Amino acid sequence: MADIRLEMQLSHKMLAMADSEHEEPVVNMLKTKKNQRRRTRSVIIDDDQQTDEETNRLSTMATTATDTSVQPRQHHRIRHHRSELKHQVHTLRKMVKTLAGEQHDLQKQMVQSSTLQLFEAMERLEERYDDNIGELQREVAKLEYNDGQLTSTVHTLKEDQGEQSELVKSMRATTTLLQEQVQADQIRSALLLAKLTNNTLAMMNQSHGQQVQNWRFAQIEQSIQSAQSIDSLKQSLAHLEHEYNNLAHNLPHDCRDVSSTGVNYILPRESSEVVKVYCDQETSGGGWTVIQRRSDGKEDFNRNWAAYKTGFGSVMGEFWLGNDNLHRLTEDNTTMLRVDLWDIYGQYWWAEYDSFVVGSENEGYSVQFHGYTGNASDAMASYHQSMKFSTRDNDQDLSNTNCADSYQGGWWYSHCQHVNINGKYALGLTWYDSLENEWIALAKVEMKVRDKRIFNQPATTTTTAASVDSTVPSVH
Repeated sequence: MADIRLEMQLSHKMLAMADSEHEEPVVNMLKTKKNQRRRTRSVIIDDDQQTDEETNRLSTMATTATDTSVQPRQHHRIRHHRSELKHQVHTLRKMVKTLAGEQHDLQKQMVQSSTLQLFEAMERLEERYDDNIGELQREVAKLEYNDGQLTSTVHTLKEDQGEQSELVKSMRATTTLLQEQVQADQIRSALLLAKLTNNTLAMMNQSHGQQVQNWRFAQIEQSIQSAQSIDSLKQSLAHLEHEYNNLAHNLPHDCRDVSSTGVNYILPRESSEVVKVYCDQETSGGGWTVIQRRSDGKEDFNRNWAAYKTGFGSVMGEFWLGNDNLHRLTEDNTTMLRVDLWDIYGQYWWAEYDSFVVGSENEGYSVQFHGYTGNASDAMASYHQSMKFSTRDNDQDLSNTNCADSYQGGWWYSHCQHVNINGKYALGLTWYDSLENEWIALAKVEMKVRDKRIFNQPATTTTTAASVDSTVPSVH
């Protein structure tokens, strides 16, 4: 009976394994064997009951036979029944052993089948890997080759830019040296004049005619020497100025003509002053000239009108490019504006305007925004449209208070602001989200402009222009 129970437990486990592996033929076979064992168990139980009943009956008969002197034929029947029962038990035990062997064979078949399926799956994966690895290697080789070419091109451009920067520095140093030489010659001329005066006084004892003649000769000689020295310096300065103007004339007007991200020199249209700027060639197709950046609060933006007019700060850190430069970069009405924003939780926002124009100083540097797109709200155009620029010493907003003084930064204030990205950093840079009716607290901001014709006309230096999108720019 214990063997039968053990076999029943094993059969249940095998059925569970078959269900989990979804092996339908094995499951059906196990169910058939299970039903056979159930019938066998039922037969064994029935036979045990019959054996017990028969044994009891035979015991009773034996007792009765003993008491009543049972005939030998009855004893023979008892022995015959016992023999049959033993034979049936022996047969059932053989059936149990047979079923156990079949169950063991089924387990081996299931393990072998699962192993074969795993090997077949691994072979299919290896074949797919072998088919694709060659193509992947070729693509990687192409990408490495293209990367090498781009790296070489960028290196060459950086070397050219470095040479131009060094030339500008050298010319500035030479100009300064010549100016110092002119000043030294002027001092020497003054000393010579004083010496001549002393000589004149010393010759007062000589005859008047000889004295006058000597003095005139000395004056003429000194005048000739001074004239020659000054003429030479003027010619050198004129040559340097000509070379400087030629170099400045060849500089790009904005970052659309620059191929790499980083610090560059530009000469805005209608301007005679070279401007140092930071170019962004990575964000949304490139070609951007960064005009403002806030990142750590190290630069003081609570400046007067003159400071905002010319600009302040470092283009590698926090800075304002200058309202005069903004006017020159945008006055032809072909300039886009993009504002990249990172809030204090690290989430990225952006707003882009297809048209951005800043007026002249006579117009109060008034601003125009048109053609909004982005995931930040249209807070600039909706509230600051057509506003003049205000600083703490030049209040041009519509409020009864001085918004620039209150928020400690120059801006195009209205009834004060929905956007405050030039205010005191510690008080919080903000952008009003009209959809959620809440203020976005900002940790970093970048304003940048680009000539929107960059996608319609090729730049002087060939630059790949991607489509305008909301790609998250890298933090400079």
